Amino acid sequence: MKALLVLAISLTLLSFSAHAYRESNGGKGVLTDRGVVLLDLYEASVDQPFFGGSYSEKTYWDLRVNLPKDFPVQLIARKLADLERFSPELHLLLVLSLNDLRWEFTRNELQMTTDLEKLPDVDPAKLVQLAVRKKNQIFIHRPLWNIMSTDQQAALVVHEILYHHFDARSASTVSLPVRKFVGVLFSDRSYSQLMQDPELQHQWRKILLFAN
Repeated sequence: MKALLVLAISLTLLSFSAHAYRESNGGKGVLTDRGVVLLDLYEASVDQPFFGGSYSEKTYWDLRVNLPKDFPVQLIARKLADLERFSPELHLLLVLSLNDLRWEFTRNELQMTTDLEKLPDVDPAKLVQLAVRKKNQIFIHRPLWNIMSTDQQAALVVHEILYHHFDARSASTVSLPVRKFVGVLFSDRSYSQLMQDPELQHQWRKILLFAN
């Protein structure tokens, strides 16, 4: 655990020195007959988001203290537990980063960001901006949030936490790696394949922990 903490602190300091508080994108969604679906899950063809097993009491309270009261904390904690099984280092970094993030709901329509380096195969009229991150503050569109399922809400929060972490380590503004990884995390089949393939795990850890 001590070694993980040292690694987390080192990576955090590196990220702040390189790209601290850069303004960036936010999560997008797609209007479907099943409601509002996070773009990451839509692209990965995830119909039923996967949530694994148990989480630690510490993780739950770290989330409970740092996230708004109406966030689906138990679902987010379960997904972070899945992520911890994949990479304890990444899990620790994300939990530590919670102190830096500020969440705010807004009823104002959010302007569509232009970070998408690969346009998704979706009707542009059905693409919506669910959240926007400016520096370390994340604005979530309240009307859309209110009609999202708790599974989709949890996926959006995980997307934002992961992208905040990834963006601080990447010289690029592309969101595709994060969207793809969130799709893997929430797909039962893809997550199982990830956990059974050491080479695939190594590739994703390299992308997410040492992006440049």
